[in-house]
Amino acid sequence: MSDPDIRGTKESDPEAQIQRITFQDGPERGRVQIEYRTLSIQVTEAKQVEPTEDPKAAAGQKTDEDYFSKLQYHELQTEQLCQQLNVDVGAGLSESSAATRLERDGKNTLPHPKTNYIKRTLKYIFGGFCSVLWIGAIIFFLCWQPLSNPPSNQNLSLAVLILIVIFLQAGFSAFQDWSTAKTMNAILDLLPSFAMVKRDGELKSLPTVGLVAGDVVHLKVGDKVPADLRIVSHSGCC
Repeated sequence: MSDPDIRGTKESDPEAQIQRITFQDGPERGRVQIEYRTLSIQVTEAKQVEPTEDPKAAAGQKTDEDYFSKLQYHELQTEQLCQQLNVDVGAGLSESSAATRLERDGKNTLPHPKTNYIKRTLKYIFGGFCSVLWIGAIIFFLCWQPLSNPPSNQNLSLAVLILIVIFLQAGFSAFQDWSTAKTMNAILDLLPSFAMVKRDGELKSLPTVGLVAGDVVHLKVGDKVPADLRIVSHSGCC
């Protein structure tokens, strides 16, 4: 008894496709298996040639927060740290190497963005919740004149009251920003102007703005730390 042939069934019917694979005999069954194997190879090759993310594009999208969170200088041994930064602890960096790194990384200072006082003042008055208050003030002014006949002094009073609230809110925001800026300036005053740095095997007093990654800095009791440092050696009881 030969196996049933169901070639007349539509290919779009999933059950018919299953029956065809199950009951087909002879060369047809072999053909189905070969097709399945070919499909598997194509899927495997497609996974292998799947495009990967461009490392340069990924590096360009990396934020400063991600960069600092992945720093592991504090976990490395001294030899590994010096190897990564390409520096000799005994001799320090050379002047040429320090100049190259300074040009590449920039000065050892916190950024000071230029303040646009006109833009900031407009933001205090019209930004945030003040924009909603301005809409309310305009509505009350319109209800006072020309919508009210005769004009309603109550609507005028409410409009003036909202304006007072707007300017009080703007003044409070300005005071907060001024207080924050004052605190930041106080922190900047704590940073030293000069530091003892080893360059070309000699200990030199250099401006802290010229410090670069890999500089060997010498500190003693009472000195202010000029940058983010990793202690590689110490002497004495402190």
